[in-house]
Amino acid sequence: METVFNVERWRNWANGSYSLFYTLPDNGRVGVVTNDSSEDILVFKKDRNSDKVNVESNKIQEIRLQPVVDIVFIINERNFDEVLNDDTFKRLSELLKEGLISIFSLMPLNELNQKDYTLFLSSLGLSSSECVLCN
Repeated sequence: METVFNVERWRNWANGSYSLFYTLPDNGRVGVVTNDSSEDILVFKKDRNSDKVNVESNKIQEIRLQPVVDIVFIINERNFDEVLNDDTFKRLSELLKEGLISIFSLMPLNELNQKDYTLFLSSLGLSSSECVLCN
């Protein structure tokens, strides 16, 4: 499947410095999409039985009826290198604060809190209330 994402590069980034994804709740799932016309979504999933993050690409239309992520980041392709060249995740956090990356929750805030995304979001300098709710 051809994709806008270099899945192996994103996988290396996610697993090269596991500190951010370690904070995901068990079986937590986040996605990355671009704000161009691409229909690709990159899915990051923490497996509670492993210290690795599973990263795969999918097509948005294939998962639209049943979301496979709880939180989605919208990142412009021109910012990919900035994010991927920083294994401390600091630049990701800065781009979020600058408004160059958007973050959305695909579930109600109470469910997001129940699944315990608090630590993951706080590691990015965010709270669950800063996720825009999509429903």
